[in-house]
Amino acid sequence: MTMRRAPVVLSLLLGISACDGHLVRLNIREQQTAHQKANRRTLYSCGGQDIPQLVRAIAESLNLVEEPASTDMTSQSKYKWRSPDGRFMLFLENQSGGSWRAELVDWPNSSQSELSSHAEAKIHQILKTSCSPS
Repeated sequence: MTMRRAPVVLSLLLGISACDGHLVRLNIREQQTAHQKANRRTLYSCGGQDIPQLVRAIAESLNLVEEPASTDMTSQSKYKWRSPDGRFMLFLENQSGGSWRAELVDWPNSSQSELSSHAEAKIHQILKTSCSPS
């Protein structure tokens, strides 16, 4: 009887340990090339926008908690928010050349949560609607 249970237990353990969350990575840039137009994970700002403030406003609207910045020198270019239950995290990091990377992480879910989908939609929306018409 014990030998029959071993494969089942092993399968369950492998299934549980294989769940490494869900990640959505969005790149935010001011410039756009023809190749980048086809990439839906690359977003384009109007230039001169305060990206951290825009993302902070989204995080606050979703009741996310901002984590305190670390004391290292790079803390001014890295931001982190989390849901009160800790199952969703939003990271924002300044990349070289003035671009930003936003990461939406669901843990331990292997699919995108409703909160993550709302955050992604709001980021897309704010970057499209925050530009003043020329």
